[in-house]
Amino acid sequence: MSVTWLKLWRDLMHNKARTMLVVVSMAVGLFVLGVILGAYRLMLDGLDRDWQAWVPVHVSMWGWFVRDEAEQVALREEGVADVERMVDTAFHWRLMDGDAERYREWREARLIARQDYEHQRFGVIGLLAGDWPAGRAVAVESMTADYYGISVGSDILVQTGNHQRRLPVAGIVRDPDAGMPPRFGGRAYFYGSPETATWLTGDDYNRIDVRLDSPGTADVRERVDELRARMGSSRMPVWGAWIRNPDEHWFKAATETLLVILITSGGVSLLLSVFLIVNTMNAIVAQQVWQIGVMKVVGATRARVVRTYLVMALFYGVLALLLAVPLGAAGAYWLAAWALGQFGLVIGPFHVVPETVLVQVGVGFAVPLLASLLPVLGGARITPHEAISTYGLGGGFGRGPLDRLMGLVRWLPRPMALSLRNIFRHKARVALTLAALALGGALFVSILSTQSSCSQTLRLLLAESGADATVHFADAYRVERLLVATGQVPGVVHAEVWKQW
Repeated sequence: MSVTWLKLWRDLMHNKARTMLVVVSMAVGLFVLGVILGAYRLMLDGLDRDWQAWVPVHVSMWGWFVRDEAEQVALREEGVADVERMVDTAFHWRLMDGDAERYREWREARLIARQDYEHQRFGVIGLLAGDWPAGRAVAVESMTADYYGISVGSDILVQTGNHQRRLPVAGIVRDPDAGMPPRFGGRAYFYGSPETATWLTGDDYNRIDVRLDSPGTADVRERVDELRARMGSSRMPVWGAWIRNPDEHWFKAATETLLVILITSGGVSLLLSVFLIVNTMNAIVAQQVWQIGVMKVVGATRARVVRTYLVMALFYGVLALLLAVPLGAAGAYWLAAWALGQFGLVIGPFHVVPETVLVQVGVGFAVPLLASLLPVLGGARITPHEAISTYGLGGGFGRGPLDRLMGLVRWLPRPMALSLRNIFRHKARVALTLAALALGGALFVSILSTQSSCSQTLRLLLAESGADATVHFADAYRVERLLVATGQVPGVVHAEVWKQW
């Protein structure tokens, strides 16, 4: 082993506490970076797999499609590859055998009724347990089942108008199009036959899902307008249409927004470690000024000195990567599995995201080298005479205006005055320390402010709506009847009726 490598090993092991502080600080930033980028990639892959396995619907249209030829009319439109009629309605329900208070409350649910669950062509939902709905039985979506504790064989009580009907739960299904889970405020989802939906709510076929042959190369909106016109000319008016994005899961936009917030926090954490590296290398170079002078006396060039200390900084990055890469991969998998599990998705076996590891390695090598470059170059410029005279990097104190101002402070006790003088002996180090403290404080305040701002924004939005309560009905009623009924409730000063799909 050469003298240079012996020196590097001695410098790293001579002050183990300093080495561990720098390595752990960098590892924390690299770990956060690996968790965020890895989890984001794993989540997007999971969402894409789930979305494509669903065989996405391109357009959903609502109207009065009772007639059997509704599907044939839609199929005659150019560019339409396949269609399916179904019933999409709502009812109020509660669990019959639940002990908790939330199970005994009446809640709103969405009921999807398809003609054939055994041979689904698109918009595919999967059967996880039990049987497909048949007769007077229904199936429940997995996220609804998990939140409310519904199992195969449970019974639900459905209220429609003045009637209450008891239905058994025959199966548990997984529907990628179920939307926001109930644990986050979403509605419960149930599935049944069209006959069951009509028996419960009185609604008949009111929705058609359309899959186009080449949605990426044509004007989808123009096709939808033509399809609506054709349906209208066949005395089946379309009340509304929802054009979907077949290439993007509905939760992807929220995931990307969350990524921006997390990457910002992780970047600030990594930047804090940069300040620590700069301060550490400044301290090392200042302590080893005499060694630098000896190295130059025996023939070391400026480039050799710079290379020696940059290799030391590179060792910090390597040690940090040995900690951050495996922990980051494990953390990313755990975070992605937890996040996808909230939507009923299974992430699959553990695996490492190669792109994330490459980013971590690149940042782990670049950050310590760039952070150490300025202090190392400053130390390498010292001449042998300056180094051996032991003035080093702090030898110029007392020449600047700030130094002279510190010299005028004479009323403080001598130990305090000496401490004040030593603080400003290395002004760059003081500036970096203050910047790190200010950045850490700013990150802490920004997180608290963001939380407070979101809560305040929600309060303002609710206040601007002007309503204290919103009531959803499973059936349609005349406006006059609803206004009269709400006007008879004590404390109600104003009511407004909305039609919503």
